[in-house]
Amino acid sequence: MKLKIKICINVLLISSSFIFFATSNIVAQTSEIEQTRSLTSQAQNLVNQKSWEEAIQLLQEGLQNCDNQKKAIECRVILNFNLGYLYQIKDIGDVKTNHTVAAEYYNKALSDQPHNVQIISNLALVLQHLGKWEEAVNMFNRAAEIDTEKRESYLIAIGDLYLENNHLSQALESYRKAVGLNPTNETAHRKILTLYKRLPVEQIDELFEYSVYLEEINHPELAKDGFDQVINRSFISNSSLAEEALIYWAELSALQGWIDEESLQALPVQEWSSSAINELIGLVGNPEINANNLNWWGENLLRSHVAASILKAVGTHMYVNGEIIRTANVYELALWIAPGFYSYDHELANKPIIRMNIVLELASLYTKHPQLDPNGDKFQDLEDLLFREKGTSYEMGALEAIQRSHTVLGLIYAEREKWSRWGADNGIFQLEHALSTAKQLAEIDPKNFQPLPHLQSLLIKGYSEIGREDKIFTLSLNSAMGYLDLDDISKAEQMLESASTFFATGTVTEKRKHNELKIILTTRQQIEELTQDNFEPDSPDYFEKNKNFKWLFASNTFELDRSFFNRQRFKALADFGLKASQLGASHQALLFQTQAIEITKEENTLSSTDDIVRLEQIKKVVLRNIKLQNEEKIIDTGKNK
Repeated sequence: MKLKIKICINVLLISSSFIFFATSNIVAQTSEIEQTRSLTSQAQNLVNQKSWEEAIQLLQEGLQNCDNQKKAIECRVILNFNLGYLYQIKDIGDVKTNHTVAAEYYNKALSDQPHNVQIISNLALVLQHLGKWEEAVNMFNRAAEIDTEKRESYLIAIGDLYLENNHLSQALESYRKAVGLNPTNETAHRKILTLYKRLPVEQIDELFEYSVYLEEINHPELAKDGFDQVINRSFISNSSLAEEALIYWAELSALQGWIDEESLQALPVQEWSSSAINELIGLVGNPEINANNLNWWGENLLRSHVAASILKAVGTHMYVNGEIIRTANVYELALWIAPGFYSYDHELANKPIIRMNIVLELASLYTKHPQLDPNGDKFQDLEDLLFREKGTSYEMGALEAIQRSHTVLGLIYAEREKWSRWGADNGIFQLEHALSTAKQLAEIDPKNFQPLPHLQSLLIKGYSEIGREDKIFTLSLNSAMGYLDLDDISKAEQMLESASTFFATGTVTEKRKHNELKIILTTRQQIEELTQDNFEPDSPDYFEKNKNFKWLFASNTFELDRSFFNRQRFKALADFGLKASQLGASHQALLFQTQAIEITKEENTLSSTDDIVRLEQIKKVVLRNIKLQNEEKIIDTGKNK
């Protein structure tokens, strides 16, 4: 019952605060409509006093007079809808009878206003309670066609109806449609995962593919639940599928830091005799002994990659618990097991380079705890390993691998505060080359663009240490731009403030860029603080009167890189549109978001994960407005859509 109530609230927005609605969107508020509104207000008071029959009689008498009014349709819709809703919530008498009468009134209202989604939705609920679930499905489908903004919610409601009536394949199809409209809808994903528990074991391979998809779209907890289910349902009938799912489960759990002895209890550790599960238990429970005796988990590069990831995660748990020596031992075992760097350019493409991550962790560990490496031999081995990798990458002309090596060496030397003007064994040399290689990759293909503000901020520290203040202003601007690209507004502000200290060292062009970046920063900060007055043309606070917003709507006169300028316009216009929509300025919201879409036609590189969310929000708004242009105008029944 609780689930049904939740669906009613989320999907249909039913609330006692507007049982008897007002026609707030009618342009000409005639005295007749005012009288109708007055009737609904009186009926509301009677319902509050539990005088149901008096309220019903009052509205029915008003309904009889509707045909004598100039706005007869509006009158009938308002009163039929309210009579329907009154019977829907009536808490005296026979419930089934009340719902039957409610459906009759809703159908009358719908005959006058066939595209009103509020009437359709309420009628669907009443039909559901009457057991006419197939008719309810038809109504929800009708609502979904009209109200595209809430279509995914209607699809979930349809799926629930199919599920309640044991039509599992149709339920699954409806939930999947909802996910297709909005991959971030966690409710739909959870319903799909729950539904698979009722589907035949023969369909478990579908669940495996779906769990992989959940991981790809960054729903790690849901993906883990899916892999749990695959393993537990298939380890007897399809051991190979269970083992494949276990690889995904283990890698995901290791990357998220979830893997430990307790997490293994979700798996059939007692019932499953596979070497895969037995070796995993030993690897997590006693890694120092069992990491040297891997068979199944060392059989190929993928399994070795996952085994190394598990060891790294286990080592991290040890470090948190203060077990420094054990941490170093486990990290060193992980480094020994991890596949070579070259594997990630071929067989393990698109996997995180666990060997590189382990090198970083070990280098940091040796730096913070010198007793682990008193003679520096272990660090020297890591350094040699990275330089060999870098040399091989240069021989192959593999720019991404070259950048990777420079980056890791730069991070290691930066942590050791090893800065110098000369040689390659210092942070400045490595960070400079990491950034220049990243720039080269972007020049080859703009889609390779990478904002790297953290590396730039580290390099600023290095320049400061060796007295190269002449380079700091330019690099501070670049770092601020990177943080703006990553939507880290506070750090962008810090970098611009830092740059101001070295303002005198900049060229005329760089100083103009500094001022332009401050305008962009200020604009993006102010968008979140906008109020309704900022969208009222007669208000002194109207946004067009604010000079900080002018750059959004004018041609580019900035010195800043054109692509960066366009990326910032996209972010700001998208956020501007969302804020306008939240404040009820729908016309302006559509204008801003349409302009943001136009920018993506010229610049197809998104610089942060937030941009993906922005783009999806814009698409939904634009789609809805295109749909509404083809709909007949409907009269509001009490709640603005």
